[in-house]
Amino acid sequence: MLKRFSVKGYRCFKDLTTLDLSTSHDYQFGRRNVHDGIITNALLLGRNASGKTNFGWALGNLCDNFYPAGINARTTDDALFLNADSGSSPAEFEYVFVFDGVEVRYAYKKDASQRLVGENLIVNDELAFSYDNKSARLEGGDLRLVGGAGLNQTYADEYVSFISYLVNSIPARESGVLHDLRDFVSNMHMLTANNRGPRARQNAIKRIVDNERVGDLESFLNRFGVSEHLLVRQEPDGTRSLYFDHRRPISFADACSSGTETLLMIFYWYEMRDNAFYFIDEFDAYCHYEMAEKLVEYFSESDSCQTVCATHNTSLVKNDLMRPDCVFLIDKSGIRSLADRTDREIRLGNNTEKLLRGGEFD
Repeated sequence: MLKRFSVKGYRCFKDLTTLDLSTSHDYQFGRRNVHDGIITNALLLGRNASGKTNFGWALGNLCDNFYPAGINARTTDDALFLNADSGSSPAEFEYVFVFDGVEVRYAYKKDASQRLVGENLIVNDELAFSYDNKSARLEGGDLRLVGGAGLNQTYADEYVSFISYLVNSIPARESGVLHDLRDFVSNMHMLTANNRGPRARQNAIKRIVDNERVGDLESFLNRFGVSEHLLVRQEPDGTRSLYFDHRRPISFADACSSGTETLLMIFYWYEMRDNAFYFIDEFDAYCHYEMAEKLVEYFSESDSCQTVCATHNTSLVKNDLMRPDCVFLIDKSGIRSLADRTDREIRLGNNTEKLLRGGEFD
């Protein structure tokens, strides 16, 4: 699981900004959002232009180091990559994970969206490697920690990460936590406005139909209050399309509401994939408040997948829905949970949304 993430010098984050998912408190309510002391289901709350979307892209930047055409493929504009007030200083990223009790810290710097400056990997406080991508030089560490003893260290490509070189050169049975890290990264997903829209909707529908998951999608929609039946019809060209089942069937792709489309994409990205980490930007933008609450409860059901949901919706700040240490505010001062933004003892009966609107956590 992801324990902590920090970013500096990337997009709107001039200063070091950290999301610490290990800062859980000893609340006697809402335990479902915390597993083994790490928050598994978090809300990221912030005003417009506070950096929620950019923080999601920052979180997903790691995927580019393993899969260059991955999660950030549409956000690789070098003119936007570095913070505009940081001069020529490279952007810095640091991830701390815990895999079966082993802490893994991977940090790197980039001076362009796909160009690395340096990387280092620490396993349980021991340096596995420190690599200078500019000079193509291994500067220290013990590669035996990740099964890399005897590996050819002659490697030079600042556009391909050293950690990617390692994970593709060492057999999985020998790489240990490196293999765990790659598995986690391969199952990091992000749902934003970039992967919604007509093309994404059609692709999701096609995959659902082709994989015979229409019945599951119908049950999923019904669970969140969309009381519709679905059917598949073959078109004159031989393709199969999804329809709402009425006396006169209606094309799902053409007639689904914005809220129903949100549910479609969440089903496609969450139910039909193996997920380790899932960031959803404005997950409830088109949702009735009851649907939004049900989605939060839905994400809370999984201990195997961490979710961070960005939102403007203060009505989700309820102690019986989300613990105060699982709701994070993002602003110019950084990212901290409600629990860490007040000296007040928050109890189950407190109206946390009222406290939030009253400025208690500013």
